[in-house]
Amino acid sequence: MLSCIIDNGVEPILVFPNTLGLANYYRNKGMRIFVIPYTYNIRPNCDNFKDRLLFTYRYLKRKTINKIASNKLTRIAKELDVDIIHSNTSAIDIGFNVAKKLDIKHITHIREYGELDHWMHIYGMKRRFEYKWSYAIAITKGILEYRCPFGDVNRFKVIYNPIVSKNEIRYSKTKKDYFLYVGRIDETKGIVDLIETYIDYVKKNKDIIPLKIAGTINGNCEKLYSRLTKIIKDSDAEPFIEWLGERNDVADLMYYARATIVPSFFEGFGRVLAEAMANGCLTIGRDTGGTSEQFDNGVRMIGKEIGLRFRNRSELVRHLIDVTHTSPEKYENMIISSQRTIDLLYTKESYSEKITQFYREIMESSK
Repeated sequence: MLSCIIDNGVEPILVFPNTLGLANYYRNKGMRIFVIPYTYNIRPNCDNFKDRLLFTYRYLKRKTINKIASNKLTRIAKELDVDIIHSNTSAIDIGFNVAKKLDIKHITHIREYGELDHWMHIYGMKRRFEYKWSYAIAITKGILEYRCPFGDVNRFKVIYNPIVSKNEIRYSKTKKDYFLYVGRIDETKGIVDLIETYIDYVKKNKDIIPLKIAGTINGNCEKLYSRLTKIIKDSDAEPFIEWLGERNDVADLMYYARATIVPSFFEGFGRVLAEAMANGCLTIGRDTGGTSEQFDNGVRMIGKEIGLRFRNRSELVRHLIDVTHTSPEKYENMIISSQRTIDLLYTKESYSEKITQFYREIMESSK
């Protein structure tokens, strides 16, 4: 997003909550950076007695941090005569607070449902969108309808995340015999459901295509990883499941896989699905959320299914068996159709054009 708006004459001023990671990266690129500690405007956890006991303290601490951040950001925005404040996630509200105080235009980039995909309640969304100079970019139609069901089409837009450049879309007829999972080792990503379903597939099938799992195994998921490895060890599927850990060659893994499986229970967008399509891979995805919307986009634009959908374990097992006993060439038309959808909706070129046009429309709207 930054590269496309810079190429079109926008001068971005970036605000980060700390000096780590991206802040240093963009500072080294010579961009104007401000570091102001702030945090998410979400309800603190109430999962157990300790959380409930600390709820008020955590709530007030977050509000205090963000109040101080809003005051600092107000001074910066006023001094630099900022035209638009663009908040890169709906879970942050300090940009909106400043925009309303200074009577300037604000964009909320809605990348999450909140409750449905990340189990978090975001405060003040309705109030934010009622502001007269409030605009929104949602990364899917489903998210826009969930967050802004009565939104003004001139102020609230769907602009899909860019996945690749047009010249990076590729396809190979040569496939290797493995299924692929890419993502966090997290229950919300459907990894437990996938492994237990794959075990059923092994029981019901004589010819087995192995499953490769590419995802970081760190402290946050070690308990789940241990639980899953025990389940696998106690099954007939152990020889066919390979844990790859974090990989830097995911695109190539997708390029050669028989299919990439996206079992997430609810994705806001579902980047893995689109990346797999861009790399010429057959996709098998749960028919919910952003995954479902991507499949629907294909049907709407191409007139046919661009991947294999499933709603439950039995449907996923059936797809795994069908792919096992079907020549990869028979899915070529489906893969090519999925790539036509990528070309139309999810390329960097398309994204750049739409973001820049929306900025122009916002700037041309009168006060």
